[in-house]
Amino acid sequence: MNVQMSGTCGGAVRTQVSALPGRVPDLRQELEKALISPYGLHLTAESCAKSWDDCPWSDAELRRQIGVATVWLSRCEPTRGINMSVGTTYGLKHLAADWWRAARGGNGYSLNGMFCAAAHRLGLKMTVPPSYGQGRRDFFNPYLNISSRSVERLRRETATMEMMKH
Repeated sequence: MNVQMSGTCGGAVRTQVSALPGRVPDLRQELEKALISPYGLHLTAESCAKSWDDCPWSDAELRRQIGVATVWLSRCEPTRGINMSVGTTYGLKHLAADWWRAARGGNGYSLNGMFCAAAHRLGLKMTVPPSYGQGRRDFFNPYLNISSRSVERLRRETATMEMMKH
């Protein structure tokens, strides 16, 4: 795969990806290795595999969702450590969806796991605190290493774009 990135006005990053000839990598195979399913981050390979077995979404739809999340997360500055003050991927994916609708229109929704997949592909760190949700479910909404300043900037951008529409 060939990836080219270039800066644009306002700090956004435009990414152009072109696949090399041959087989498209299997999304499940790629993400299951990282314990990511469409539902979130898993603690065990067995739990992750079961979630993939139950997945009703098409590969194309899951890839679209990863694309949405990647655009938003690419605009966030990474921090050295995990930043729990911005919340988990569950809340962040909703901010990303709101930003997408305001900036580009259309469906900005992404499943929590596809948001995690975008973070994984971008090399962001993910963690689930030891006591978070243990025993209640098999997948988790992790915390990331992105800056509070970036998230607040994107919230303001979303609000400004929404006001301009009215």
